[in-house]
Amino acid sequence: MNQARQKAVLQEANMTLVGIRAAELDYFSTFYSNFAIQAALLIGCIANSFSQVPGVDNPSDAPYFWCVVYWISTAITVSSAVHSLICSTFLQVFGQGYGLRGPIGSMVLAIDGMVIEQQNILRSFTISIFAFGVNCFSMFW
Repeated sequence: MNQARQKAVLQEANMTLVGIRAAELDYFSTFYSNFAIQAALLIGCIANSFSQVPGVDNPSDAPYFWCVVYWISTAITVSSAVHSLICSTFLQVFGQGYGLRGPIGSMVLAIDGMVIEQQNILRSFTISIFAFGVNCFSMFW
């Protein structure tokens, strides 16, 4: 009788732990989804600005320095936003899929991997936001 009660308590503790991990997995999925959407919008804004600024073959009255700053900041914005978008999408799809459909213990590994990659995505997204600010400043200068 005591063994059955002990196993029931152990099973209840395991189910509570799995519920907490599932909530963490849902949190990270929402977190990465938001960053992927924002990075995609940022890439769209940059792509739209290409038609507004004259290129190398079409010189304008703008100083050469600001044209160079614009194109460098555009390259940095696009590359860091694409990195943030791709990593967020991969983690959202494959991390959650591995956590839910993987072998025993895969949910812990998926969440640990998402926590590790969170810093890289935040850093990349912050760089893209800063470069986008420089981009806007140089475009309107």
